[in-house]
Amino acid sequence: MWFLTVFAFFSISKSKLPPYLFPAIPAAAALAARGIDGGRRLWIFQAVLATALAAALLFHPVTRAEMMRLDLAAIAAPALALLLVLSWAAVLLAGNSSALALGALASGWAIFFGAVILGWPKLPQAQFNGELAAAVRRASPPGAALVGYKTYLNGISWELKTPFPVADYRGELEPDFETRPEARDALFWSKERFWQTWKSDRPVIALVRMRDLVEVMTAAPPARVVRWAGKHAIVANFPEQQ
Repeated sequence: MWFLTVFAFFSISKSKLPPYLFPAIPAAAALAARGIDGGRRLWIFQAVLATALAAALLFHPVTRAEMMRLDLAAIAAPALALLLVLSWAAVLLAGNSSALALGALASGWAIFFGAVILGWPKLPQAQFNGELAAAVRRASPPGAALVGYKTYLNGISWELKTPFPVADYRGELEPDFETRPEARDALFWSKERFWQTWKSDRPVIALVRMRDLVEVMTAAPPARVVRWAGKHAIVANFPEQQ
């Protein structure tokens, strides 16, 4: 129930991130540990699941096309092949030694997740934050303020190695966790404060969602799009520096 509740809830949810599944992993580990001595049938069941995963990744037309487009086939295909070989090797070894079967199984999944780690930087989702952060660095004159208007991407803070305030937005952020009033005031802006700063002489660079572009581009002064990537854009309230 522990595993299925977390897995089912975040499978149904339309708003999810990979770390949301972390609470299910201890339950999955406990189930796997209980199954080590559960007979050959459970080892076969695991191997069938691994085979289904490999088939879904390699033969689903959209997934296969994306892997080819992003040059991931050279990483994914060998990893999936080794996962299958070692998963079925675990089935053969289970009758003689659970330790050897477990070693084969663990090696197969370690190789698979190693491939995920190697392939992740090639995915657009992994590149968006770096591209937007690089645009901020290039466009920022001395004294410029970076603000997240109605949105926030913690990956940009990570890339820039600095926090930045958000305006008219809280999302999953919790201002009350910050006990210093001056820090809360610096990091959580009102909508009025954002537009007051935007219309002042201070250069402002804002992170906005694509759906909010019209609002900032029709403001005074109108926003200049510095860079867009994915569902977000970097805009500025000053002309491009020559």
